[in-house]
Amino acid sequence: MVGAAKKIAKANDGSEVKIGEVGAAANQGTAANQASVNGIADGMKEIVDAGGKGALKAGAAAADNKEAGKLFGGAAAGAAGGADDNDIGKAAAAVNAVSGEQILKAIVDAAGGGMNNSSDKIAAAIVLRGMAKDGKFSLANQNDAQKAKVKSVVHQRRW
Repeated sequence: MVGAAKKIAKANDGSEVKIGEVGAAANQGTAANQASVNGIADGMKEIVDAGGKGALKAGAAAADNKEAGKLFGGAAAGAAGGADDNDIGKAAAAVNAVSGEQILKAIVDAAGGGMNNSSDKIAAAIVLRGMAKDGKFSLANQNDAQKAKVKSVVHQRRW
């Protein structure tokens, strides 16, 4: 488990992006460094595997939540771009609708497969983008209130 924890730490080594940061240029989100995302997910998977995968249960089926995905936009934000207040609320609902165990399971599952738009997958993606090197979120209107809401969504589970 120590090796897996070191893998997670190394995956984010050298990043100057704060957890929950919003892109600055036209509110544009920034894709997280793929090697960093993979390193974090693989490290978490190794820890779970070492602890026994049976500890992670699927839990209740998570609802579809496509709107929360707007936080991950990479195009210039604005009317057709990043997340607005309603979308940020849906992202918060996605994180609140699932347990930490479900989020961890979604990350572990994603390390070996794909993602979809259900709340547990959105919550897992928020965690990974928030933790991974260079990952930033996209907003329609980059104001301090929206930035604070996004940061709150990322931090509310005390990752």
